[in-house]
Parts: sequence; C-alpha cells; structure tokens
Amino acid sequence: MTAKIPLPPGMPNRMKSLPTDDVGRPVPFFAGYVDGVPDFRTMTSAALVDCVRKSLCWVCGQPLLKRYGKPVGTFVAGPMCLVNGTSAEPPSHADCAEWCARACPFLLNPNKVRREANLPDGYIEPAGIMLARNPGVTGLIESCRWQAFQPGEGRGVLLHFDRIQSVTWLARGDIATTDEVLTSIETGLPDLLALAREQEADGAVHALRSLVKYALLWVDGWRGAVQSDAYPVIAELV
Repeated sequence: MTAKIPLPPGMPNRMKSLPTDDVGRPVPFFAGYVDGVPDFRTMTSAALVDCVRKSLCWVCGQPLLKRYGKPVGTFVAGPMCLVNGTSAEPPSHADCAEWCARACPFLLNPNKVRREANLPDGYIEPAGIMLARNPGVTGLIESCRWQAFQPGEGRGVLLHFDRIQSVTWLARGDIATTDEVLTSIETGLPDLLALAREQEADGAVHALRSLVKYALLWVDGWRGAVQSDAYPVIAELV
C-alpha cells in the first residue's frame, strides 16, 4: 500500500469531492490522465474550454463566485505573469487557489525544478513564452476580468487578466517578504527586457516599463528597497 502524504490543513470543502491519487492528493479538475494515472503537470483541453466559457474554478470545477454579477477568480502565477497580465491557466476560487499554492511541491520549494521526464505522448507546451525557472514566489492574483486569446505563434490560448483586486505573495507556503518578491522580479526581467529590446522599434521597452511599474504597485514597500543597489534591472525600468 502506498503511504499517504501530509497535506496542508484547511482544504476547501469544494475540493473534498475531487478524486484522489494513490498518495491521497486531490486530483484537480484540470489534470489529465496517463494510463489511468493523474498527471498534475498536464491539463485537458476540455477543462480549459469549460473553465473559460462557463467561469468554472480551475481546481475544483465548480462555478466561480460572483461580485456585482461578475465572476471573480484568483490566478496562481509568478511575478512575470503579473507583469505581462497573462496566465496559461484560468483562475480559481480564492481558497482553492491558496490551498493549492501551499500544497504544490514545486511552489513550496524554490530550488525544485519542473519535472520534464516521462511526459505523455503528444504533450504540448503551454502557449506563450514560458520562463523555464522556479520563480521562488507565487502570486495569488484576484481579478474580476479576464479573456482568452491566441498568442502570435498560433498555438494554444492564454488568458489576459486585468481589473486586479488584490495580490497576495507566498514563498515556501508562507507570506513572502518584499525582498523575496523583488528578487523574483529582478531575476525574471532580463529575459523580458532582452525580448523588448529586440522589438524596440515598436516601443516595446517603453511598454515594459509601464507594465513593471504597474506590477510593482502590488508589492508593498518596493520603493525603499529598489533605492538600494540590489535590484539594478528594476531600477533601470522604473
């Protein structure tokens, strides 16, 4: 018998009706199966379509709550997703999102790398440009407006979100410090800046500056920290 693994307390009731894998973890609504075994690294196209069209929670599959008649969802994403305002995954209920962020081994351990081995045949990378790194911090980004779109390369879909209501930063399953968030932004920006400089004729660097400044509004105490020499890339852009 496979031993069960410990899970964070406070699992939302909505998630308790989900099936579980052989170690007792709830299998998210989005997860695909390989030879009858859930693979948390994959998503099904049916789940993606249903969540986008019906405003369902990405984790539990139940309808998102509404505020003033509009669905409100929480994206589980790294700082670069906040800068770009995009996510490869639809949003979830706030409590489902937070519980999963505290349970996911990849998000809990900044040194953990993505498992690329034994991906199922036909696996397709998420749309957009994904930075192949562990961001070290996770944003719980609450939004009340998002829309699916197809990126330029014509593969898959991304979601653009705005009308952000709040952002909570987590690291190692706890509230992240300002320095942890800024370090993640600082180390993620060089790739975006390099891409922007390749498109400078289109004003891409100026646009990136605006995006970074907006993202920093959701990082408490960033101004004082950036005045030091610890974050030269952020300082250059703001």
